[in-house]
Amino acid sequence: VELNSGRYDEAVMTGGIGSAKTSLALYSQAYQLYLLSCMSNPQVTFGLDSATEILVVFQSLNADTAADVDYQRFYNLISNSPYFKEVFPFDKNIKTSLKFPHNIECVPVGAGDTATIGRNVIGGIIDEINFMQVVLKSKRAEATSGRKGLFDQAEDVYGSLTRRRAGRFGYGGPQIGLVCASSSTRYKNDFTDRLCDKVRKGTVTHVYVYNKKQYEVWPQEKYEAFPGTFRVVVGYRDWE
Repeated sequence: VELNSGRYDEAVMTGGIGSAKTSLALYSQAYQLYLLSCMSNPQVTFGLDSATEILVVFQSLNADTAADVDYQRFYNLISNSPYFKEVFPFDKNIKTSLKFPHNIECVPVGAGDTATIGRNVIGGIIDEINFMQVVLKSKRAEATSGRKGLFDQAEDVYGSLTRRRAGRFGYGGPQIGLVCASSSTRYKNDFTDRLCDKVRKGTVTHVYVYNKKQYEVWPQEKYEAFPGTFRVVVGYRDWE
């Protein structure tokens, strides 16, 4: 409820494997899509050309993963919703995306920072963001900055998507749309760690943090064999 309160336009979902990160991101995208469907002319409200599209995108390590995992789960969720069957239906003749009235579309895209160039992205999910490439002394970073440097795919993809959203939908109109970066932690100080740290320090205030341990989310019945306490395997010593 807090995540979708309108106070946030970005979210970072991290924590243990199986702690409902992706599920929460998918449910949130469905709710944001519902809000968008309530508008009679969203393009005009946001100051866009009435003929342009409004996109919700699904990005992951590559286009195939985005299509086969997150997008497919979202497709199944929407397909089983009475609201999106009867009130705001999508074109069932199109299989590669969910295309709704008012030129609103949900589509899987590749993980490159150029995947959404020139497109009106109001929100979406970047999944497994901590598993994206990090390259030291990258030729690409050198070409764009004029010096040898670090290519961080997660930073590039997230920055490109959030800037695009802010540029198209950050001025005027209601607060609709949410960019969710989701991933379990891979290394200390990986992308989600750094973003969470900015929120803790107050550097950013528009990002919601979801960081749960598996046993905080799963039904307590799973742990009945361990009354009171149970043993866990801890990570590296410097993670304590």
